[in-house]
Amino acid sequence: YFQRSLFWAVYPGMFKAHAQIGEAAYFENPQWYERDRHLFIKYIPLISRLDEAGWQPVPLAAVSPKAIRIERYGDFTKGTLAFSLHNPAKTEQTAKLTLDARQSKLAGAPQAREWIGGQALSVRRTGGNFTLTLRLPAGGYGVVGIQR
Repeated sequence: YFQRSLFWAVYPGMFKAHAQIGEAAYFENPQWYERDRHLFIKYIPLISRLDEAGWQPVPLAAVSPKAIRIERYGDFTKGTLAFSLHNPAKTEQTAKLTLDARQSKLAGAPQAREWIGGQALSVRRTGGNFTLTLRLPAGGYGVVGIQR
């Protein structure tokens, strides 16, 4: 749920689903919010980064396999460029992200980091594009930040 929220850069909502039967609201039940506290600590700052960077309607990138979903946030020239990825398949996938250097205004040798796991990703220049790959678990998500 937190990773799906991160993909869209929307804050997770915890609501009172069964008010008519007297079920406790999420934040009225310490067992629930204490159980999930580490998720809030990890994902809310990441969601904030994407939200502040701003969603961009045109990704200026391609991803394969084609079933992988992609969203772009921010701008390279402002140091806020990031891509969120979702693998809807029931098997782990290796996603290849190809960025158009000219359209994305990528200069020099950009660096990439996957935000959820924190690992650095290798970026290769291929003609006028930059490419990188990352593994996405079945039904899983990833966010790639691109920096100078």
